[in-house]
Amino acid sequence: MDLNALEALFYNISNENKAVDRPLLELEQLLEVNDSNRNRLYVEYEPTQTISALYHNGELYLTPAYINESLGVNAKQIRSAWLKRNVTVTFIKYG
Repeated sequence: MDLNALEALFYNISNENKAVDRPLLELEQLLEVNDSNRNRLYVEYEPTQTISALYHNGELYLTPAYINESLGVNAKQIRSAWLKRNVTVTFIKYG
């Protein structure tokens, strides 16, 4: 069996199939949950429920507690994959 052909086939399938890209799929699911449950977003007023994300100056910040709660034991691995791909950035508080 030609392993190079098998590898090429895998990459073709993975580019077409988003289910193989678990970190991206998890991010999409987190965003969909936030979109459907906007009463947990902190925009102009503090929400009455637990805050899952903050929206400020055109940027969305998911809270670490929400990410860890949603992703469970895979949170660290998935967040690391997001950072490597520059899908997300680390928030650094100055001052």
